[in-house]
Amino acid sequence: RLWTTKEAYGKCTGKGLAEGFSSFFADITNGEIYNSRGECVAYSSMIENLHENYYFSIVTKTRDIQPKIIKNNP
Repeated sequence: RLWTTKEAYGKCTGKGLAEGFSSFFADITNGEIYNSRGECVAYSSMIENLHENYYFSIVTKTRDIQPKIIKNNP
């Protein structure tokens, strides 16, 4: 779950893996992501277990966005 949150943050900032996962801290307990100065810079609003141990995360720069998941069951 931590990996998917960090990966989603890299996509949110547009920097991808170039920023380096050690340059920020993701607290998946409270859903906040902090930069190296300890400032909250983004929010993980959802960590979803898709199947067994397959997770995805949605990270936004504001708490105001509440994503909705629509599952398509065949």
